[in-house]
Amino acid sequence: MRAKLSPFFLLILLLNSCAQIKHLDNHDRNRDVNITSSNPEKNGYAVSAALSKGFNKTDRIDTLDRDGAWCWFADPRALYHKGMKEQTYFSWVTGTGDIVIASYNHQTGEYKKNTLFERLQADDHANPTIFIRKDGKIILFYSKHFDKVMRYRISMNAEDVSSFGTEKSFGNNVTYPYPFQLGDDIVIFYRGDTDWHPAMAVSHNNGETFEKPVKFITGGGQRPYTRYAQDPTGAIHVAFTTGHPRNEPSNKIYYVCYKKGKFYKADGSLIKDFGDGANPLNIDTNDAETAYNASNGKGWIWDITVDSLHKPVMVFATFPQDTDHRYHYARWTGTEWYQKQLTTAGKWFPQTPAGVTEPEPNYSGGISLDYDDPSQIYLSKQVKGVFEIMKFSTPDGGATWDSTVITRNTPSGLINVRPVVPRHHKKGFFDVLWMRGTYIFYTNYHTSIVFQADSLKTSFNRIELNPETLSLSKGTTSQLNVKFYPAFSSADKTLSWSSSDENVATVINGVVTGVSAGKTTIAATTSIGKAASESVNVLAPE
Repeated sequence: MRAKLSPFFLLILLLNSCAQIKHLDNHDRNRDVNITSSNPEKNGYAVSAALSKGFNKTDRIDTLDRDGAWCWFADPRALYHKGMKEQTYFSWVTGTGDIVIASYNHQTGEYKKNTLFERLQADDHANPTIFIRKDGKIILFYSKHFDKVMRYRISMNAEDVSSFGTEKSFGNNVTYPYPFQLGDDIVIFYRGDTDWHPAMAVSHNNGETFEKPVKFITGGGQRPYTRYAQDPTGAIHVAFTTGHPRNEPSNKIYYVCYKKGKFYKADGSLIKDFGDGANPLNIDTNDAETAYNASNGKGWIWDITVDSLHKPVMVFATFPQDTDHRYHYARWTGTEWYQKQLTTAGKWFPQTPAGVTEPEPNYSGGISLDYDDPSQIYLSKQVKGVFEIMKFSTPDGGATWDSTVITRNTPSGLINVRPVVPRHHKKGFFDVLWMRGTYIFYTNYHTSIVFQADSLKTSFNRIELNPETLSLSKGTTSQLNVKFYPAFSSADKTLSWSSSDENVATVINGVVTGVSAGKTTIAATTSIGKAASESVNVLAPE
């Protein structure tokens, strides 16, 4: 059963980017803000917050969708792609298990959303991942939590989320899809097989079919958790754990580089040949190098990418105690793994019911790297008992850090968790997205997908009236429908209506009434001057 919540007046305070805070745990600063909020609907909470006129820049928090969630071991969940169109793509799973993909066109402001599978599984592990082929067609991969197969569908047209082909499948017992382009092949990594270990499958025909999957990593605990990143040379950088921190008291974090069928250490030395998959990386034989040795408590990987020199950078959580989560930054310097604790993060974020022992005490609020700029990190930490989003930045490879508050004073009944930066994102557009709402368990969540964007136009680019033309008889009425682009804009949707000839037809709140035979033009105009109109033909009675 989903938790029932009374409506909250949603409060979010967003500091502008110049307000950097040196003392990480002392960031409670007074700011004058204007806050607007819409009423909660059945699923999720919509929110918008803008800085007041006293600031030279207007940053915003807005709602992408009222019903969405994701885990953090399947990616990309969001990405920016400039082909024939310039678009940012998003994917998520709803509270009822629907698999959703959406796109925002940066040129037109059009926002499209498509549900590809209804009620697959109400479990945040089922979130889909997005892959864009060389020809621009989109592949969406998705599966249940421990599903029998990996499912996927290919878009009918390039860079268009509105229609997809029939569902295809491969694999066994799969979770966490993670696709990459390797030369002419598409390679997807995931957790699967009978022992829940990382596996991979290859397609030589642009994703139309995949070969039999092979195990990628073996050994360790029951289920190693894995994150992947690809550098410009095609190499895949992999960070993974011994297993689940709930089951492994000494849960280490390892690193390996995979390139052209071989495994390498961070210094470039060869570990072994993977070949056709007959010789996977073995944790138990110390094939992988240790990036974190569990000296500060058991660990859990959160993200990995590479710097400008193609050297790996990762962020992870450690747990001296289950109630004491800490975020760490690590990068390969060329000779060693440099590590630094960024900040304490509080305890687990699931809102554990009274009298219940939390089943996932190592679920941190979340920390993510900017895939293309690892000097920028977004994280969720507990502040005054509530999980808030912050941005951390380093000018010197992790030696010193500044922080910026993104959310604050969130009501105690809500959380802000699992931030993600869209792959290759356009600076200032969907800089970070996260889940906001309530979360009891990975099968019981009630969250929206919200985002921060410095430059995104939150007003309407355009509006449309439907139908495009209207015919009605004298004395009858017809309702005109309005579409706003982008659909998620929080701008005022109040419209003023007019008829060019009220002797032919009148209009009130979009309801057109025929007065006498003839033609007129009905127009709708927003408070910011965006307008749409259409021709109306009134027919004389027979």
